[in-house]
Order: sequence, then structure tokens, then C-alpha cells
Amino acid sequence: MKFLLSVTIFSFICLIFSNSAQPLQAAGGSIPPWPVIYSGSITLGGAPAPDGLWIVGRMDGYTSVPLEISGGRMSGLAVGAPDQTFFGKTITFELRSDPNNPEGATVADQTDTFAKYPLPTLKKDFDLTFPAFPTPTPLPTALPTATPVPTATPLATATPIVVGAVVYNGVVVASGAVIPEGSLLTARIGSYESNPVPVVGGRYLSLIVDLNDPDLTGAIIKFYLDGTEARTTAIYEVGSTIRNVDLIFTDLPIFNTPEPTPVDTPVAPVPTATVAAVTIAAPVVVPTAPVATNTPVPTQIPAPTAEPVVLVVTATPDAEETPLPAEESGGCFAVADVDPLTGTANVLAMIGPLLLLVAYRGFRKLL
Repeated sequence: MKFLLSVTIFSFICLIFSNSAQPLQAAGGSIPPWPVIYSGSITLGGAPAPDGLWIVGRMDGYTSVPLEISGGRMSGLAVGAPDQTFFGKTITFELRSDPNNPEGATVADQTDTFAKYPLPTLKKDFDLTFPAFPTPTPLPTALPTATPVPTATPLATATPIVVGAVVYNGVVVASGAVIPEGSLLTARIGSYESNPVPVVGGRYLSLIVDLNDPDLTGAIIKFYLDGTEARTTAIYEVGSTIRNVDLIFTDLPIFNTPEPTPVDTPVAPVPTATVAAVTIAAPVVVPTAPVATNTPVPTQIPAPTAEPVVLVVTATPDAEETPLPAEESGGCFAVADVDPLTGTANVLAMIGPLLLLVAYRGFRKLL
């Protein structure tokens, strides 16, 4: 409850300062001190101040937001300060004919001291007495005539205020509808209508009803959201300054939220594996030399050892298969690819027996 009360009062002060023509900025970026809010009667020259005059609070170069006098009273004059260096300074009050022109203003007999408070402070019945506005010096004429100053006639004492300013906070609920952010909420009592406040996050803060009319005590307060009346009401009566009232609306228009349009997500293509062709080299065929039957065989020269054949596998995407060489036909005397050494050994193996026979016969003749 204390946290809600603090948030409500802070929002109320921010709303007051947001309309100020003189922005306040705290030294070093810190939060400004809490202001003091004054309410009370205004007497000018021994009589209640007429409507249309403006009152401001001043201290050491600082001037508050002007407040218009109504019914001889001031209601909600907020006097703050830019930073903490103003603590302990004297607050004076000026009554002006023009809110932005201090010329010809009159200063109240009462003053106040700006102090440090943990929360915004509301000072009720802070009555101020102002002397009459200074009479402008008349221009000299040929025959100056003294003008008598009329004696002010005191008016009857104003009726005491029964109900002061009331601050409303609460939750806004709509049946079957969505409340747009920033919708404006107002309160009405008869012909009176409060200043609007926005609805943020389904809540409203610092809706101030300030009538200062005792005849309206007990009147019904109606609430309107952008012109639509709420089913909930309140009673303007004596009580706490800050009150919580939750509002229910059944006639608000329904706002449809468009569904998001689906977005197609492109799918990356999957690469296809490529089969590489493998080339296999043809085997080397070594012919076997014929062996003669019943014939002395000379010692054969050993054929050289064939070198190992290395198979080379090449991974080429579009390689063509190398055709194998066609097998040649033929018998023992067929021509084949044979190296010279192997061919010479084969010839000696065939004619060797004949040479041995001729050599034997020649040897016998010699004997």
C-alpha cells in the first residue's frame, strides 16, 4: 500500500511539472526534491481575492508554475526546487494580474521555509494575506487634484470548504475489449470536468477532482474514457485525499489485432555425392618357354623379375573408363610383346639341342 501511495504521489507531481513553462533540471542528474503543495484562502486588501488573478511561489531565482485564483482560494500550488541547494531557503508568494509578468505584483505577508520531505507534502488551510495592488502614479496635470482612496468594504466570510482536492487511482477493466494505450480518462460532476489523465498498462494515476464547492458534497462522480461512460461511479465526500477506485467499462469498441503473416523460409539444397571412376591397369602376362622332351636342356638364364604394377586410383568427377587392351589370339609361335632378353633366352632354348648335336658329330670326326 505504501509503495502504491508513493507511485501515485510521484505521478501526480510529474503531471504538474510536465505543464511547466520553466523546466527543472537537477544538478548532477539527481532527482529534484519533493515539492510542497499549498491550499488555502487568498485575501487581497482585506477582502477575498477576485477570480482571474494568479499566484506563484518564489525563492532565490526559482519561480513555480502560476496557479489561477478561484473563489478566493488557491488549490494545489506546487512549489518545488531544481536541486537540494534550496533546502532551508525562504518561500515568498506573489499575486499577479498577468501569470508571466511580475510587474505590479503584490507580495504576501506570510512566508514558508523549503524543507526536505520524504514524500510530496500537502499543506491545507495555508491562508495568505496580500496588501492591495500598488496604485499607479497619476501623470501630473495643470491642476493636480488629490484623488481620495476609497475605503475597502470587507466582504462576508467565505463558507469553509468541506471537501478539498481528491486524487483517484485504480485499474481500468473493459468487457471483451482492449483498452488502447494513452486513452484519456476524465471525471465529471454536473458541469464540472477534471483534467484528463492517460491510461497506461490498464491503470490510471493521479486523476484530480477539485471542486471546492460544499453544495456538491455527496454528489455522484462519473468517469469517462474517451467519451464512453464507466459503469463504476464514486461519491464526492469528506475522506482521505488519495483514493483507489477501479473502473469497469462495458460499451468500449472491440479492437481486433491482425494475425502475423507467415514467412516462408528457404531450404538450402542438399549436395549430391559424386561417384568417381576407378581406372585399373591391365595385368602383365609373362609367356612360359617350351621345354624339349628327352633333350639335354642347357642352363637357362633367369628372366628378370617383373616389376610390381602399381594401381593408381584417380578421383575424377567425369573420368571415362580406359578400355582394357584386347587379348591377342595365337599359339606357341604367336607374336607377343616380349622384352629382348627374354626373346634371346627363348631362341637359345629352341636351337640349343641342335647346336650340341652338331658339335658332338664334329668332335667324333676329329677322333
